[in-house]
Amino acid sequence: MKKIGIIVGQFFSMGGVGIIAIEQVRNLRRLGFDAELVLLRRTRFPFKEYLNDIPVRYISDEMSFIEQFSFRFPFFSFFSLLYLTYPFYIHRYIKKGEYSLIICHETYSCFTAIAIKKREGIPYVAFVYDPISYILPRVYKKRAVGLLLPFLSPLGLFLDRKI
Repeated sequence: MKKIGIIVGQFFSMGGVGIIAIEQVRNLRRLGFDAELVLLRRTRFPFKEYLNDIPVRYISDEMSFIEQFSFRFPFFSFFSLLYLTYPFYIHRYIKKGEYSLIICHETYSCFTAIAIKKREGIPYVAFVYDPISYILPRVYKKRAVGLLLPFLSPLGLFLDRKI
């Protein structure tokens, strides 16, 4: 096996997904695998000491300014433009043969992993902790986005199946 890329969208805080991805890289390396953490977007991360002993690749550092442009969508907690645009750019930065396997954490980052699989043929494994169809009604039911749930819920279920 050549190299394993562990993909996470971005870190805002030291939450469960980040800890799992970091520990996964650390433990795969202890087992003898060549693994690295691949963060799609660099953010100000207050816990850099957790990353000192593992290789980290920031895809956004390799992108042009226009490709890096992202913002969080209003009314959504974590969903940002990068999850919609990076699948269109990622083939410029992750090439066929660069990784033997992609392990993807976070639901929305899986769209980037799917694009890598389709374009570069690199297989992926998705770690989906909270599917879209679960997140939408539980998190957004009582918010303004809740009004759109009759339309968003079937879309969420469709996208969950794609992942």
